[in-house]
Amino acid sequence: MTDAKNVGRYFWSPGTLFASPVASLCVVNCPNTNLLSGTYAVTVPGFWLYSTPFTSPVNWAGDYYSHLISPLIYQTPTISPSAGNVPSTPFGGTASFTINQYIINPTSSTITVYSTALVTAIYNAGNSSPDLFDIAYFNFPSAITLSPAVGMIITATFSIPT
Repeated sequence: MTDAKNVGRYFWSPGTLFASPVASLCVVNCPNTNLLSGTYAVTVPGFWLYSTPFTSPVNWAGDYYSHLISPLIYQTPTISPSAGNVPSTPFGGTASFTINQYIINPTSSTITVYSTALVTAIYNAGNSSPDLFDIAYFNFPSAITLSPAVGMIITATFSIPT
């Protein structure tokens, strides 16, 4: 897997290598992300904003890390229903949840935003320090301008097949 800085990583579950460790992904109130402050410019999982649009065929944010808008204040996102309350659905159905995040421009400059990626913390078995991976990315229909001291709320609803 390639992380949010475009570095290849391998993650092990007990006894096997897995490529999609859904149970190990975290978006809200993820432990130990503060340990990543020397590694990443932004350490809060959630929606990260970029100063350029994503282009095909690249399907991960790691290639765009140099375009991450790091001076923004990325608040911890919220999820609804909460992780323990996502209703169970029968096989062949879908489970849906919504993520909301508030992001503020604390600078004295106008910032232009073209795209966002949903970045999650992922935990390797036996290691309390996570790494960060994007699991979805979106281009805005037109660029968004964030004036100084202005914030924005990003809301996205995801449906996962069961």
